[in-house]
Amino acid sequence: MPKKSLFFEVTPKSWGEAKSIGTQLKGCIFRGHEEKNWRLSTSIERAAKQFRCSPEAIWEKEKQILHSFKSRAFQFIQSPPNDNNFIEWLALIQHYGGLTRLLDFTESFYIASYFAMEAGGANDACVWAINDNLILSKIGQKVEIKMDKDKYYPAYLEGIRHSAESFIQS
Repeated sequence: MPKKSLFFEVTPKSWGEAKSIGTQLKGCIFRGHEEKNWRLSTSIERAAKQFRCSPEAIWEKEKQILHSFKSRAFQFIQSPPNDNNFIEWLALIQHYGGLTRLLDFTESFYIASYFAMEAGGANDACVWAINDNLILSKIGQKVEIKMDKDKYYPAYLEGIRHSAESFIQS
């Protein structure tokens, strides 16, 4: 597998070959699609396209969804995130089936493969593999800081989180 490539395409002929490829993709993050021609797009982008929403309207809708979810969250979430932690709120909305700008990836080739194949359709499924190590190495030096008991948070991602939060807040 190309170590320096951010993206590449491989079409395995069997599940055995797919597993072999998956084991060679260390340092990648994965997303499974039941149709190989599907683009990487979020649930809110897909809904906006379906209902012919403008980009400005998408983010207004997301603000409405966020406000509505936050106002009802106390009914089903014991420990909701801080009010201004938008990424955690969006993750919760997505977890409960709501539309968000977030796109799920996994570090497991097998989990992504499951989601690619779960519909069992006649279409050619695909697993997106993105070279996370190469992307992150371009961001800067990897330094870890201890946040909670056994959780480590890469310090170099803090700037990305703050940047993402600023886009969501506006």
